[in-house]
Amino acid sequence: MSPFDKLEDCGAGFYCPATQADPTACTPGTYVLNTHAAAVSECLTCPAGSICANGNTITQCPAGYYCAAGTYSTTNGGTGGPQDCGTGYFCPQGTPNKVY
Repeated sequence: MSPFDKLEDCGAGFYCPATQADPTACTPGTYVLNTHAAAVSECLTCPAGSICANGNTITQCPAGYYCAAGTYSTTNGGTGGPQDCGTGYFCPQGTPNKVY
């Protein structure tokens, strides 16, 4: 049995497979708040309208931008980050899509 079994705290943003001694971070764009996750399948896709920058927190997409599911960067307009709403659109904080 791994020292990081389901009874031990492995840390939010990580999962602890029974075959490994050390916790493994969830992949970018996913998160897990459960501190006893045992498999990568417990890392969930970041919800649309949110940013999951470090695997253990979910923050709202900033106003003026939209965030697709799986957004992981806080760099506005960058790869994996919030996308610019653009002229003629309205994007309130936490929006997953451009709004006319």
